[in-house]
Amino acid sequence: MRCFAFFFVLIFSVNGYSQDSTKVDSVLSNSADKFTIKNSVNINGVYEGFSYEEYIWSDRRSLPEIFQTRNNYRVYNKGNGQNNIVIFDDFNSLRYYKDGFKINSFDTELISINEVDKVQEMSIISSMLYSDYINEGAVVNIVTKDVIQNEPFSQLRYTQDRFGALAADVYFSQSLSERLNYQFGVTNSSSDGRYTNSRFSKWAGRFRVNYFINSDFNIKSNFNFATIDRGDFGGLINDSSQTVVNDTLKNYLNHLTINTGLYFKPFKNKNNLSKILFSFQRYGQDFYNPQIREHSPAYSNSYNLILNQIINIPFQAFNSSYLEFYSSIERIENQTNSFNYLNIFSRFELSNNKLLLAGYLNLKSNDVQNTFNSPTSGWTHKLIPGIEVDYTAYKDEIFRLKFYSGVNYVGEKNSDNSIKSNINGLIGVGINYYDLYFKIQYLSNGIINNLEYNSNIPVYENIFNKSFSVKLKYHISNIYFDITNDFYPDKENLNILNGNIYYGNKLFKDKLDLRTGFLVKYYKGITSLYNYKTANTIKNDVINLDFYVGARIGSANVSFTLANLFNRFNYDTYLYPYDDRGGLLNLVSRFTIVWDFLN
Repeated sequence: MRCFAFFFVLIFSVNGYSQDSTKVDSVLSNSADKFTIKNSVNINGVYEGFSYEEYIWSDRRSLPEIFQTRNNYRVYNKGNGQNNIVIFDDFNSLRYYKDGFKINSFDTELISINEVDKVQEMSIISSMLYSDYINEGAVVNIVTKDVIQNEPFSQLRYTQDRFGALAADVYFSQSLSERLNYQFGVTNSSSDGRYTNSRFSKWAGRFRVNYFINSDFNIKSNFNFATIDRGDFGGLINDSSQTVVNDTLKNYLNHLTINTGLYFKPFKNKNNLSKILFSFQRYGQDFYNPQIREHSPAYSNSYNLILNQIINIPFQAFNSSYLEFYSSIERIENQTNSFNYLNIFSRFELSNNKLLLAGYLNLKSNDVQNTFNSPTSGWTHKLIPGIEVDYTAYKDEIFRLKFYSGVNYVGEKNSDNSIKSNINGLIGVGINYYDLYFKIQYLSNGIINNLEYNSNIPVYENIFNKSFSVKLKYHISNIYFDITNDFYPDKENLNILNGNIYYGNKLFKDKLDLRTGFLVKYYKGITSLYNYKTANTIKNDVINLDFYVGARIGSANVSFTLANLFNRFNYDTYLYPYDDRGGLLNLVSRFTIVWDFLN
């Protein structure tokens, strides 16, 4: 089956493109994308982000592996092919959007790393606009590859990893005319697993149709399906034995997504943008215990309609100024309950070369009803104002100083008439000096009060969590340093350090683009934060060091990784060891090739 998957994607990969974003842009500038409304699949707000070009060299296998190298993210690593949950700071698990559509019941294996073009990391203040009613937290929007050009376009990514792990992904795009384009992708990956009952297998497919009525009206339709079969081994009982918690439990899941987006500029106004988005998702999951032949199936269906309007309002003092109106109606049904969500916000943004000022007012409403026609639990509501400021205090060719801050307030009224409120805030400073970039940020969130009006005596509660994060980027000649550090004083002084130190250069008359270096991961202070309900894991500090080589030669990117050079046995997630390589023979972790065909 694995060989079939490889030759399947190889046969269908007839044409390709270069990974170099500059080269891709130059190809597209004179191609069939002239009717494309640029950035229409972005979500609006204050954000940072990264592109595919930034992580292809160090051969990251999944989105969680990328996020754990960036500030404020923590990953519950359960192993290759498992659902490795990502959280941001002290908030809930990360919420994912894909091309502007929210993904419900997200599994980190649902998106192939080869689909990704760039990722919008919304600030924690802007994230509130797109987060769930219950699951407040950070939001990212994954913008997938959407290449529109006259010539066919394709790309193959093939990875071979430890413990029998193989992965292949193909992407293909063909323009039938300057107004019609179709794309498809296929992913197959599998692994024997490091431990008993930790195997993994996935098939996934995606299909897209782009129809450009004209430069003011675009239609995009997407079909995505994935099926995953994995062993749910539950981690190790302790680190002196490879005895797993569950040696037979299986986990099967499938995910279907169908969505359509209409993007248009009404009244022939080039500066305004309207969006009408509709999506349907079905998520099915089954836990099967073969010892007792018992199934535990579950499912959820979701329907979502989004209306979005951006109106540009010119102000002489600002290069960009607009108002945005957004409304989302969503219904989710599972085997026991149905949920109705309403999300409405109005947002403004003003920006020039020195100042960005943004603010919003957000209303979220939620209603839960039992499937068996029981009385509704009643609507609950949240009202959220927020504001963000980004100010460049000084800038010249040598030095740049920037300050930024933001705050929002969440007031919630529940169906039992209780009122809760909490506040989120951040403040930071960024400095550029020659080739040095330095950023330090303070982030705080928590409940500021909890008034229970059903009792005779109101209950007041003040719980704040805070974190400090630092990012440093610098290079001397051809040596580059990219280091992040996060410190959580309210989490038993947990300290997380990630570093990428590498040599990068173009050799042999620019025919070889080489990057080689070390990835460093260090956790300090892991104690009760990682206790598990059935047993306590070893609380030693996590130290991990990888060596990688990445090279672009002609039309191919080739990379290999020597992982866990110290052969450390680390825990960073409950009973799941982090990158247990299993001896010297498994030092060579993986080999990857990303091949561009006849572009």
